[in-house]
Amino acid sequence: MNIRTRKSNHRSAVSLHKPLHENFKPLSYFVELLGNKKKSIVINALMNLDNILSHQDRTDEMFNQEPEVASDLMKALAALFTADKLDHYGKVSKVIGLLSIVNGPNHELYKIAKGPLSSIINDGENHVKENLLAHAIDALAFCCFICCTDIGSMEHTIESIQDLLLTQKRKLILDRALEGWTLLLTRLDNSKILHYRSVLDRLTDFTKSSSQSLRMSACVAIGFIVDEIKDNISLEGSTTDGNSHSAEDDYYEEDGDDFEYDSESYSHDEDLEEETNFSKDQEYGSASHRLENLHINEDNGIEGDGDLDSEEEEFEDEDEYEFNIDDDHMIQVIEETLQMNNEKGKKKIQSKSLLRQIISNLKDGEPPRETVIIRRYPFHFTGWRKYVQLQVMRRVLGSGMLYHWKNNTVLQDLFDVVLPENLHIKQMNAHHKKIMSPTSNESKKKTIKLNRNRDAAQYHLNAGQ
Repeated sequence: MNIRTRKSNHRSAVSLHKPLHENFKPLSYFVELLGNKKKSIVINALMNLDNILSHQDRTDEMFNQEPEVASDLMKALAALFTADKLDHYGKVSKVIGLLSIVNGPNHELYKIAKGPLSSIINDGENHVKENLLAHAIDALAFCCFICCTDIGSMEHTIESIQDLLLTQKRKLILDRALEGWTLLLTRLDNSKILHYRSVLDRLTDFTKSSSQSLRMSACVAIGFIVDEIKDNISLEGSTTDGNSHSAEDDYYEEDGDDFEYDSESYSHDEDLEEETNFSKDQEYGSASHRLENLHINEDNGIEGDGDLDSEEEEFEDEDEYEFNIDDDHMIQVIEETLQMNNEKGKKKIQSKSLLRQIISNLKDGEPPRETVIIRRYPFHFTGWRKYVQLQVMRRVLGSGMLYHWKNNTVLQDLFDVVLPENLHIKQMNAHHKKIMSPTSNESKKKTIKLNRNRDAAQYHLNAGQ
């Protein structure tokens, strides 16, 4: 400090930007703010959009009052990536994901995001900022997973991200690309996943990476792909034995076991706080899940499908899907990753539990099972498809996960969650309101009883003195 002027010679560490809470503004209000030149205004708009789309119902505004606002927002958000004027793009990626999950299947919305984001991903050179490229992958993969309704366009996006897996060396980009690539594979039939088996060698290399996040993502991808390929091979074997029904029928027949509502496990004495538990299920269920609400029609592909079909025919002629999986080698890879775990505390426990689950799946075919409690009702999800999708949903929705479980029909349809009539909850809420209301007879009786007990305790205390 300068003694004569009494002024500091350094800048204050206090932030000059105070975020404005504009959570009740219409969505169209933020479109212009996202294009502002001032970085602080853009960041403030992103924060408000994150809060609005995570915890508020704006579906009527998007679909009825201002049907073009979703497209305008997506254009403005995607333009932030190409403008490259922010320091961190995680919030932009999250808002794109929230906008996608609120709108649901909307191929036009996906095409708006795909143009700018694909140009960044296809460039993929070292001059592209690592943070920018990583979050562009996140945004495109999730938007494609939710909004894309054309199987050909989806496979094209998968190939673009796969090119990064085969060529990139930066660990953050590899981690984000692997998560997005695995997420998009959960939208495909297991017969199509067989075409991506060549990436397994690359995934085994990732399990030896110094990045713990990349190692875990690679192990989950290995468990998912191997499980799907083994299912496909076993189904093809059953058709060659002379069964009258097709392997695809078996595949979707098993798919019904993915979701199970356990009404007997409901209890009135449970805490009202919803929680998520990860556990194992002894009953084997298929890991597949078909998203019927997205209306994917394999016959309606993009132009140039004839070339793809001819390539697939050549591929089938070469090896006729004769592919043997070395389970012992895969198990050894996961076990070596388990020994490399250098995390601490809770994360280390969770990582080891997940790796042991993958090993158990490879050895015994026991799929992972996850239980989500929504409004005190447990819903069970089985298989790697559900596991991968749930983990990404938790990351994108964040604190708004529970709100979307209760109110977002897109998320409910995605996981086949049907909430039953909450008669018990209504009765409990009415009873709780009756007790807590100061004017109710129950509340008055409770107050009289408490006062009586207090007076009696005070009387005995005074008598003892």
